[in-house]
Amino acid sequence: METNWTEWHLTPEGWIPGVTHLNYGDAKGNADPPTDRCLTCAFEEFRENPPSGLRSFVTERWRSGAKEQVEALLEKFGECPRELHIYPGQLHSRESCIRIPKAFES
Repeated sequence: METNWTEWHLTPEGWIPGVTHLNYGDAKGNADPPTDRCLTCAFEEFRENPPSGLRSFVTERWRSGAKEQVEALLEKFGECPRELHIYPGQLHSRESCIRIPKAFES
């Protein structure tokens, strides 16, 4: 199975990308979550072998005990982004299975 994921952290400034792991490359990004985060989730994409189509989902990985703050920030910034955050130099020719965010398309 091929799996790609990005961790997203919800902070008072909005959603901030954390680590992105691509199946055929190294993980990149800041492994230390922001100190002011109130929620961390991961957007994951995977393709089973043999290929049966790309599937995606979001999982919650951490939530602070400040329920009202979490709800207010979700109201302000929306749910976890449903996209990978690709860091410069992270893509290689073997990542053809990845859905590239529009900002990175040429």
